[in-house]
Amino acid sequence: PGIGKSTAAAIAAFCFLERTSILDANVKRLFARLYGISEPLNLTKTNQQLWSIAQRAVPASKADMPQYTQGLMDFGATVCKPSKPRCLEPSPISHCVFQTHCQAYRQGQVDVIPYKVKKSQSPIVLSEMLLCIAQGKVLLEKRPSSGIWGGLWSLPETSWQRVDQFKEGQRAKCSFEDFQHILPNQLETVFNQGQLFAPRKHLFTHRTLYFSVRVLQLKKLLPKLPIQYVWQPISGVDQLGLPTPVKQLLIDLVI
Repeated sequence: PGIGKSTAAAIAAFCFLERTSILDANVKRLFARLYGISEPLNLTKTNQQLWSIAQRAVPASKADMPQYTQGLMDFGATVCKPSKPRCLEPSPISHCVFQTHCQAYRQGQVDVIPYKVKKSQSPIVLSEMLLCIAQGKVLLEKRPSSGIWGGLWSLPETSWQRVDQFKEGQRAKCSFEDFQHILPNQLETVFNQGQLFAPRKHLFTHRTLYFSVRVLQLKKLLPKLPIQYVWQPISGVDQLGLPTPVKQLLIDLVI
């Protein structure tokens, strides 16, 4: 546990003279360039191909394994470097013993091999939360038991809106109708005049949320709310199960 395949191979080669190849990042880069492998290194099939190449390249004599293994690591770290490899320097022929056989060098691909699959950008979503304050209490909504922030208390909010990119100060599209299930019609003017705060950023594993907040100072508690909404005293709201960004928002604005 804690020892990967390449590290285990290095131990076997150095300590027990086993004919087994390492394949760390330096060695992957070296063999990918040498054989002109154009598939991304983080694909399983490419990784398997490199292991096969590396194993075929080990010396026939076990006695040579420590020197060979150390040489591979050093060569990848000092000659066949990730950027500015020695073969691209002036008079490169003196710097790389593999140059005449290197497919990447012969094809002018040294600066682009090895390839990697670019990670796709996490989806960006916007929402607007509603912070209603009345008589020393705040209005909270119990989230559904499943899904993001499942079972936690949060603020009423709009549905999440997907955007291609976030621009500074950008807010979710929001209107009185988004909250008409909890706000009576006579509060539409109060809603439109609510104090707006700049969007905050919260990172999830697979998406990025920018949520803004609209604060409504109400004289009375809202009547006839759906069952998932309750008024909670401000004094103890931070002791409830709240999503971290919502808790921080309440601490900053009302607690």
